[in-house]
Amino acid sequence: MNACRRILRKSIEDLINHWEADGMPGRDRLIEQAQALKEAGCPGLWASAPTMITATIDDGIGQGIDLIGRFAEAVGVRVEFLGLMQSPERIVQEARKQDADLAGVTVLQLDTEPVLSHIARQLPQKTELIAGGPAFRLDPELAGRAGVSFVARDAAAFLRFLLGFAPDRQRPEGSA
Repeated sequence: MNACRRILRKSIEDLINHWEADGMPGRDRLIEQAQALKEAGCPGLWASAPTMITATIDDGIGQGIDLIGRFAEAVGVRVEFLGLMQSPERIVQEARKQDADLAGVTVLQLDTEPVLSHIARQLPQKTELIAGGPAFRLDPELAGRAGVSFVARDAAAFLRFLLGFAPDRQRPEGSA
């Protein structure tokens, strides 16, 4: 790993540790911290940037997916925001078109499970489905039933996930 990526990784770990010790800051401060990471001068954690598509399924505001996108870009992920209230067909189509390594979605409502499951089944094998939103706090088994690879409960959890993410990794055969 080159020096730039080591420094960026250390900055991310320090930020996560700070959040865990002092609590997550408000939205404006999170945006500032994402921007500071982006401006640190390192193009990213990976030699070749992974690609992530983001969208909301049942969220017409998108504040969570916006923050996830900002932090992903700040650490070197190429992010394509598809928009709010996207259909599962569009999400899957764009994941295939973009050859996405990651697909990030927001899920607010518990009745979105069939849509989420459809997306997980139709994504390319290499694309990991990342989801967040209150539905996962209300129903802790939702992610497993729907085929979600990772639930990002907050920006710290998402950044920890990215620290361990290897873009060349593929989902096991037969997984959702």
